[in-house]
Amino acid sequence: MVTQVSELIGDTSNQQWSAARIQDRLQKAQERFVDDTRCLRDTQTFSIVAGTKTYALATDTLDVVRVGISGRSALKKISKFDLDLMVGGDWSTTLGSPAYFYVDTSSTNTNLTLYPTPQAGDAGTNNLIVDYVKVPPVMSSDSSLPLNGQTLLQPYLDAICYMAAAEVEWFEESWRRSKPACRSTKARRWSTP
Repeated sequence: MVTQVSELIGDTSNQQWSAARIQDRLQKAQERFVDDTRCLRDTQTFSIVAGTKTYALATDTLDVVRVGISGRSALKKISKFDLDLMVGGDWSTTLGSPAYFYVDTSSTNTNLTLYPTPQAGDAGTNNLIVDYVKVPPVMSSDSSLPLNGQTLLQPYLDAICYMAAAEVEWFEESWRRSKPACRSTKARRWSTP
């Protein structure tokens, strides 16, 4: 894929853009593609425990698409802010059958929190089902398999290459346009007494 991007930008010998820099742009394009299309999906199940409202999601969770409890309809996604507005107070101790969920992401983990907090009647084995979008794999070399190597997604690799090439071209064009302005500002600064 690095070779294809190099050809698209007209730098086949990688003089202007190193293979590592192009690889970085390919990684960003792959991440944007997955985020936009939600094409890398997986399912995770949890056993609901009475009184437990927070469950740690897989480390490869990019976004949660749908959450359901076996035998019931899907839960509604809500933000912490909207939950605060809806409940109008401390909602962390409210008990009942979960109807809502929110995703709490920090720099170290991603948690799924249910509201209200499940009770004994909600408890069960593998009854909380989470459909999520996966973080795409890191493409560390030209031989890395993008999009988890999924055969059905291979036709879209050209799109990722074009996205990466467009970003490289945009960056280069922005740099070219800013250089004269930088030079003229510098020249004025040095020529002013």
